[in-house]
Amino acid sequence: MPSETPQVKEGSAGCPHHLGKGSPERGPPGDKEAKEHLWTRPDIPSRCTWQLGRPSTDSPHHHASHLEALTNSPKILPDILRKIGNTPMVRINKIGKSAGLKCELLAKCEFFNAGGSVKDRISLRMIEDAERDGTLKPGDTIIEPTSGNTGIGLALAAAVKGYRCIIVMPEKMSMEKVDVLRALGAEIVRTPTNARFDSPESHVGVAWRLKNEIPNSHILDQVRCCSPGVRGWSCAHPRDPRGSAGFGQCGGRWACRAPAHGATGLRPCMLPAVAQRGPGALCEAPERSAGGRLDSSWTCVWLNRSCVFWGASGCLRHRPLCPGPWAPPWPSTELGASRLWLVWRRPSRSWPLALSAQYRNASNPLAHYDATAEEILQQCDGKLDMLVATVGTGGTITGIARKLKEKCPGCRIIGVDPEGSILAEPEELNQTDQTFYEVEGIGYDFIPTVLDRAVVDKWFKSNDEESFAFARMLIAQEGLLCGGSSGSAMAVAVKAAQDLQEGQRCVVILPDSVRNYMSKFLSDKWMLQKGFLKEEDLLVKRPWWWHLRVQELSLSAPLTVLPTVTCEHTITILREKGFDQAPVVEESGAILGMVTLGNMLSSLLAGKVQPSDQVCKVLYKQFKPIRLTDTLGTLSHVLEIDHFALVVHEQIQSRDQAWSGVVGGPADHSNGESSERQMVFGVVTAIDLLNFVAAHEEDGK
Repeated sequence: MPSETPQVKEGSAGCPHHLGKGSPERGPPGDKEAKEHLWTRPDIPSRCTWQLGRPSTDSPHHHASHLEALTNSPKILPDILRKIGNTPMVRINKIGKSAGLKCELLAKCEFFNAGGSVKDRISLRMIEDAERDGTLKPGDTIIEPTSGNTGIGLALAAAVKGYRCIIVMPEKMSMEKVDVLRALGAEIVRTPTNARFDSPESHVGVAWRLKNEIPNSHILDQVRCCSPGVRGWSCAHPRDPRGSAGFGQCGGRWACRAPAHGATGLRPCMLPAVAQRGPGALCEAPERSAGGRLDSSWTCVWLNRSCVFWGASGCLRHRPLCPGPWAPPWPSTELGASRLWLVWRRPSRSWPLALSAQYRNASNPLAHYDATAEEILQQCDGKLDMLVATVGTGGTITGIARKLKEKCPGCRIIGVDPEGSILAEPEELNQTDQTFYEVEGIGYDFIPTVLDRAVVDKWFKSNDEESFAFARMLIAQEGLLCGGSSGSAMAVAVKAAQDLQEGQRCVVILPDSVRNYMSKFLSDKWMLQKGFLKEEDLLVKRPWWWHLRVQELSLSAPLTVLPTVTCEHTITILREKGFDQAPVVEESGAILGMVTLGNMLSSLLAGKVQPSDQVCKVLYKQFKPIRLTDTLGTLSHVLEIDHFALVVHEQIQSRDQAWSGVVGGPADHSNGESSERQMVFGVVTAIDLLNFVAAHEEDGK
């Protein structure tokens, strides 16, 4: 390499290894073959004049800015936890243009965090805060109810710091998350996907039970949890200074309404008055932070029969009864930041539930208020007009939005909530019969305490199909290896930003990486089986039988089970008949779900059910029903994932009373209505399909 730096044309590589005309590495001018290979031969010794230790300004390479960045950052990190935060902001070039956007579209790539998601930030913050105040000590156990990403962040930090970690997560979460958690040394407990959050079988309920059973274990928020209203009044705290401190960290009239502020407990003088109201009594606690102190005044409110909150001035807010603490928005007052705290005193025999960890921990939104939002402001030079973020626990959008409202008052905050969740406002957006959705990590069937919906200017609902389509577009067109919820955010962003003009800027939060979903939306087979792709979208040569109908198969009458049959008896029947699964139906024949030997045995071994329990407790409902008019190609995709397919047919029936729980059916009906109900026609396995194909190919010969 020559001693002087050659001139490099604009747009070419900035390194002088890309030499000018006549260089020995490229060959002589006019050599067509040499011109086609713009690379340096590996056997040519380098004669670069750059030397280690010389100032970057003396470098002949045109990479000075990168060298300076490397020089300013530590060469060796003390541990992987230092790679949490400072994630890159990337311009979206193709998707915004194809959607007709005039504004600049940017993505905050949170999957660059050490554990692969935005949840790494709050995981580290919650652990460090708990260590700082003495809650978490060496040798203790961390328990976390999570959809997976927070668990990965906690497990990663626990592995580095030496804590035992137990993760409780619903069954719908991907196996990739489970495998990563196990690799990090975490213990996994799975819970039913369809269990309500206030059920003892939910991931929150199971986590709390484990906390009570395991010594020196912590659901990180449990010290600040307003659990006296749930578990009994004896452990109410007269004052919680840490809650007061957490209250003031966000500042402003929309100061963080995290649950720590409700941990002051109920004053003893009010106990008799509240007790007289009965088990449905509620306590109202307006709290104001002033001069570093937390002052509380307590009054009583109660529920009427319509589950509406009532007080001296009448109806406070129309809300369904919500077990556990709940904090509705509270308007600003002359006294500064205020909030309303409500506690429902449950009967002592009720399950001891507390909304825990990330759902109630002040460290959740504060991690984003203090760090993520500051990074966004710095990367955008304080200029942005819209922020789009998906909402799960609500900590991300709450923390970021509060900071942006202070620094960029004109910035619009857009919240993304999946169809089937209840987080969006107004409530009309949430009205749907759908309760299950495939996108992971966002949406809930309750309002997490850390979510401040008042900071969201407008809500959009996302659906699975567009979420996965945009996630695949981000990967294929922008090279961003992100997860399904990132697709949800981008799908909404291209709608919400249509009104932005040239020169304006929209930032989209991409929460996690594709690593956790390799067997899901990245797979064409999975997308086809779930109905998010169509056969015509794939240009693949198909076998002769692919487009034949399911009705071509010879299906025998299926073995069905009533929901009142015991697990023990069901296992005996399945083994005697040689079946691995059977539909569970009502006496009318309407489908309730499926039961499989594997699911029953695993539930029995895990202690979730007893042999004498009814089989309705182990129903499998997340299957895709097949109709007689579907193709064998569609059937084959289902069999590759579920190993069986339930063939159904619709039957119109009139009935005299309401019914519910049937797959695909509505929840209520008026008396005398007729309805279309799914009835069992048969069960198909891979062996049935293979036998059909083999028999016809033999006949063809």
